[in-house]
Amino acid sequence: MKKKEKALFILKNICKFNFSMILVYTIGIAIMGLAPVIQLKVLENIIGVITKIVQEGINENYIRQGIFLIVIEGFIFILINMIDNISELVNNSLILKIQHNTKTVIAKKMVDLDLAFFDDPDLLDIYENCVKQVDVSITEMVNLVTAISTMLVGFCGYISIIFGVNKLALLIILVTTLPMLIMKIHYKKRYYSFVIENTKSNRKKDYYYDVLTQKEFFKEQKLYNTTGFFLKKREDEFQKYYNKNRKLYVRGCIESFFANLIGRSGAIICIIWFFYDCICGKFDIASFTSVFYAIISIQDSLEAGFNILSISYESFLYFNVFFEFIEYDTKENDEIEVFKHEDDLLIEFSHVSFKYTGSEKYVLDDLNFKINSRGLFVIIGENGSGKSTIMKLLLRLYKPQRGKILINNIDINNYKQSEIAKIFSPMFQDYNRYALSFKDNIIVGNLDNVKSFEKTMRKQDFADANKVADTLPQRYGTQLTKLFDKDGVELSIGQWQRVAIARSIYNDTPLFVWDEPIASVDGVSQNEIIEMINKKRNEKTFIIISHNFDVAKIADEILFIAEGKVSATGTHHELMNECEDYASMYTKLLDN
Repeated sequence: MKKKEKALFILKNICKFNFSMILVYTIGIAIMGLAPVIQLKVLENIIGVITKIVQEGINENYIRQGIFLIVIEGFIFILINMIDNISELVNNSLILKIQHNTKTVIAKKMVDLDLAFFDDPDLLDIYENCVKQVDVSITEMVNLVTAISTMLVGFCGYISIIFGVNKLALLIILVTTLPMLIMKIHYKKRYYSFVIENTKSNRKKDYYYDVLTQKEFFKEQKLYNTTGFFLKKREDEFQKYYNKNRKLYVRGCIESFFANLIGRSGAIICIIWFFYDCICGKFDIASFTSVFYAIISIQDSLEAGFNILSISYESFLYFNVFFEFIEYDTKENDEIEVFKHEDDLLIEFSHVSFKYTGSEKYVLDDLNFKINSRGLFVIIGENGSGKSTIMKLLLRLYKPQRGKILINNIDINNYKQSEIAKIFSPMFQDYNRYALSFKDNIIVGNLDNVKSFEKTMRKQDFADANKVADTLPQRYGTQLTKLFDKDGVELSIGQWQRVAIARSIYNDTPLFVWDEPIASVDGVSQNEIIEMINKKRNEKTFIIISHNFDVAKIADEILFIAEGKVSATGTHHELMNECEDYASMYTKLLDN
């Protein structure tokens, strides 16, 4: 995107505010900026009244004037406090909205990615910085707008005070403060580069922390006593990061000291100058007090403003990472073929070769096969032969380096992802276990069919999911896992697999693609699932990756994969007679 397009994207997708909030925000900024300047002028008048009383004696008019000014000062203080609270409320609301909108944009982007993104460590660095750093940057940028706007309003008032007394002194103050801005900008630029260069180190520290603290690692950590091992690894990464960070910070502290020295020297020179003019009678004590406070306030405002500007500069740098992530691989094909539900299916892999990121070896090498509509097709092969990779390519989670995958003679890349979802209903070997209700764990497979859930589940082909529901305290409404509810139910692996199969069936697409669908269930459930597949095979297409020869025995066709190629095809009986490797694999399984 160009800069203008990026700005419009942010306004449209991230900065979505209502008018009343912006109006309150703007008025609050103006009042907060002007109030200190007004307070200073009121204080100057109070000191002027006191000076007159000291010089001329007690006067009733002077006393009334002084009390009135003190009351005004008090009301201004109360007003500042009230506006400050309102501004903080609005500011926090803006930050929450922007952070929420940013995460929504990132979450929506995830559907555009393929699995290859997560296989590339450099892309994972972009993702990490996008998710972590941009969230902080958003907060800083909102604070920037608030602080800079407030500061500028007050800053103009302070400048007008000094400008009316001595223009040259104002120039000295401004010029001697500039090195602070230059120093801070350079420091933030260096720190940004440091964060980007050390993202992998940070990810390692986070990973080791997850291993030490997350439930999925707990059993092995406890039984293998790996705590000390991973603590050492985390400590080593931390020390490397810490030493680099300290070196960078020390350099920044030294530069900051000299920049402050120059700035404060300019302020001291100007204050001495005004002090001399005051004792020479060029202006009174009240004016000196006002100018003295204005000089200090200008320098403090400039220093604070420069600090915010440098932070915002760093935030803008992180937005480059944000847009690098948002713009990754978002282009869709111009020609979109719409799949009709009643269409027959022809799946073809034509000279497909694929290797994972960073690997020189092809998992699939010139793979060719066809699968016609309806029936049971089983993919079998040794571990590492490329079976699960075929499934990922078929679902367009990856794209092959060579060759084509065709659906009804149309390149799979010519279909939108939404069209792919209408064709395939997957069940992965590493299926998701959502911390949701039993019902929600199934309906996420087809969110367009939520209303008819009860009616649909009364069918008898849901992989025994109804039997699982019958064992739960609130049946379909039972919360699964204890992540958010101590009364949540933890299902067994076999029960979870039946839920995952039910989720796939609930989607009711023409083609089911399942990876080891009966690996974790008991013998009785295996037979029931195989029976269900056998019953539905005349109206649906099943592509099943499995080591279970009970499924293979009833298959219309078996694809035997070896070394990334289709080594043989046929029924179980045909392969037992014609494919030695298949027969050997079957025999070994029986012996075990």
